[in-house]
Amino acid sequence: DAAWSNFTLTVTSDLSFDGESSAYIEIPAGGNMIVEQVSTGGDFVTFPASASKTYEIGSWIYLETVGTMPVSGLLQPDLRFYWKPEFPNSGSNPEFNSDFPTNEWVYNSNYVTFDATGDFHLEMRGFNESNPEDLKFYMDNIFLYEVELRP
Repeated sequence: DAAWSNFTLTVTSDLSFDGESSAYIEIPAGGNMIVEQVSTGGDFVTFPASASKTYEIGSWIYLETVGTMPVSGLLQPDLRFYWKPEFPNSGSNPEFNSDFPTNEWVYNSNYVTFDATGDFHLEMRGFNESNPEDLKFYMDNIFLYEVELRP
């Protein structure tokens, strides 16, 4: 879908939270992004998950610039993690609002559950459609961990 392919993603060694490289993402004003990981053979890279467990999903983000915040009431620029073949309602992870720190690494995560047990693949969606300026950030260490939350 052309509405979700207006972005650039580059693996770079310019800045990383951990290791030698990270993803540098630019989503232009009014643009959006969908990224899914596939193997060199073109197959989705999958992971197992259980409907009976809770997981933490997230990443480390280094926000370079978000530009001018959109008018109040419009959706703020954000990054979301979905999993397929299900397509759950995922919350912002993170939302790039006026309180989000710039020029430092920030840990972002959500707790999630799966509606079924099976193999899934991640889809990352970046939203910048309501923003009149470019969104630029680094992303490192995308993770999905099983967690046990206290009652």
